[in-house]
Amino acid sequence: MSIHTLRESGLPGVTMDYEEGGKVQVYRMNGRVVRVGPAATDEEIIAALRDQDKKDVDA
Repeated sequence: MSIHTLRESGLPGVTMDYEEGGKVQVYRMNGRVVRVGPAATDEEIIAALRDQDKKDVDA
């Protein structure tokens, strides 16, 4: 997975970090936080971040 790919897919402010010794990848964008396992695909991460956006709009 590539942070560059995520930024190119329309998530320009996304950052990535690791927790639990690399077992969890943490993606942050515009105050949203998504935690995924090390095997998560770019598509899963993009969908999770966009789902967070949708939840904020619906709320």
